[in-house]
Amino acid sequence: MRYPSGPCPPECQEKIKIKKFDPSTGTPIYNKKGEQDTEPIDLRMFPGEGIFAQPFESVKNLDLEFPMGTGSGVYIAMMFQLGKWGYERHEVTHEIEVSPVYKEYYSLVMEQKERLNSQISSGFAGLVQAVQDFELIDHDLRKYAEYLKWFQELTRAKKQLDMAKEGKDEQRIKEAEKKCKETQHVIKAMFIDQVDAHTGEGVSLRGIAPRWPTIIADFMDLYDEKLSVDDIQKRLDIPRAEAIILKTKHELYLDWKERFLTNIISRYKRLKQLAMGRKFSIEDTRKDLIPLISKFKSIKEMRSDPKDAAEQTYDWNRLDAQAIALDEWKVWVWKPFVVKQEPYPNPRIAEDVTLKEAGFNKEEEKLLKDKGISSLPTLPAVPMMDRHLRNILKLIYAEHGVRLTAVDVAKKIQELHRKFSNPELYDSNAQTGQKEAIQAGPRWEFSPQYIFMQIPILRYVLKLPNGGMMEDMMWTGMQAFNATQNIIIGHMLELQAIREKERREITLLLGYEELDSKGGISELDKILKKEYPEFNFDQGKISDEWLKEKDEKKKKEKSNKIKEDFDKFRERLEKFNVKTKGVLAKLGLNELMFAYKTPYEKMMYERMSKMMQRGPGIAFLEFDAWLKQKAGVPGV
Repeated sequence: MRYPSGPCPPECQEKIKIKKFDPSTGTPIYNKKGEQDTEPIDLRMFPGEGIFAQPFESVKNLDLEFPMGTGSGVYIAMMFQLGKWGYERHEVTHEIEVSPVYKEYYSLVMEQKERLNSQISSGFAGLVQAVQDFELIDHDLRKYAEYLKWFQELTRAKKQLDMAKEGKDEQRIKEAEKKCKETQHVIKAMFIDQVDAHTGEGVSLRGIAPRWPTIIADFMDLYDEKLSVDDIQKRLDIPRAEAIILKTKHELYLDWKERFLTNIISRYKRLKQLAMGRKFSIEDTRKDLIPLISKFKSIKEMRSDPKDAAEQTYDWNRLDAQAIALDEWKVWVWKPFVVKQEPYPNPRIAEDVTLKEAGFNKEEEKLLKDKGISSLPTLPAVPMMDRHLRNILKLIYAEHGVRLTAVDVAKKIQELHRKFSNPELYDSNAQTGQKEAIQAGPRWEFSPQYIFMQIPILRYVLKLPNGGMMEDMMWTGMQAFNATQNIIIGHMLELQAIREKERREITLLLGYEELDSKGGISELDKILKKEYPEFNFDQGKISDEWLKEKDEKKKKEKSNKIKEDFDKFRERLEKFNVKTKGVLAKLGLNELMFAYKTPYEKMMYERMSKMMQRGPGIAFLEFDAWLKQKAGVPGV
């Protein structure tokens, strides 16, 4: 991914274009033709906006040959040594390629992949079966839950009726009786349709209805209490013969209702236990699959990309004829440094800064406050959020498909602050060990400028036909840069995006719903909300948010128009400032850039080559000499 570079001049990049989207929601923005719109990204960093520049001498290719196993030891020692020097270390990418001629290693890799693939397949089969079992149990559980709900409402209605009778309140008694009839209607209907209907054609209520057309309605009017034939005849004003039949059916109903309630209570409990067990089994199987999928995906082959596959086919190494194994990976490391004779030394400040002082706009402030972040710890350069960080967020989304927000930037600021702060400043607890008391390595200098090194490594293992083996380690184009705080935060965010992309691939395979834990909703929720905005799928009902949205739409339209006009004005003002800086840079009027308030060094020509680039240049030479010394290069 391309990063902003500077200072400009002399380090000036061209503008690039990326697809346009809403940074707060990730929604693509389309033009009038229906095509996704593009927006230019200005990668020029003008004096005072930051630095991302490489000293001329700090790029090198090293090709060192070792006895088998020694090169790997040098790499491990290198990573430990970088930590001792105070660098933050992260692996960015890795991939392997093993020639089939190298039988031992090739068989080991393929067997491991096949074994993992088999375990994953069997795990998914078990997961599918567990889900099917859960769905069957859940179907019955919902049915019995519905039965219990009917009995629950009937029990509450009868209790209200008893209380009304005790109070001798006629109005309340009538209301309670009406409620009882309504709640018992469903249960009696179920008794008539599913129980009494099977007693016989001439015996069931449906069979008797042609003789007494009102018998079913009369049955529905009876309360859940024991009644005599005379009571029924008097209350309903019906013939005695019909009253006798109703009494018999009513007693059968009361007996069935009691038995049915006992049955569904016990069955509901058993089904609930089974459902909880199956649900736990599903989650447990998912958790068991996570390390298997992660291990399987960690074996990344160079041929996984079609372009790389074609290149490997015609590679000069002759992987088809020689016993060769290739490992390729990239490491990023960084640490701050202090420019000698710094005219404005940066003090260690413990106080927090407001979100506005940190550089966040109003929309970003609202998002942060919704997440409980109202202030941020200070860093050497304030404001911390700027146009280049916002551009990096857009570039990350275009490159990796992961949308990061101001919340992620704030978390990286907090993470970076911990490297500078004293133990007592970030809530450590040395007695309980709940958090780290100190950070590993030397204490970082409180400076906005960093030594950033990019270290690509290629490990080449060759097994000769005579049985001999060699290990060649190539540091292909290792570089050191002078990078300011905003560029380092950008690299931290890209690392997060790379890992988040891997995590999402695993969660998609496992069917997890919550794919976006970065202040947004899950991908599945987005799809469902887009297809059916009227429904709340979490609660299984019509969406209250959708109902309110219809009423508030007109109010929002007016306020949104004012907000859009203000945002457009602010965007135009920022573009004007950037264009003005570009014109001043072309005319060589860099002194006028002091009129712009920026947190980084502006005196580039006076201090850049002899002072600012000295730190990363010396650090690179020290690292280069250490590698050669470890490899036993003569004269080092």
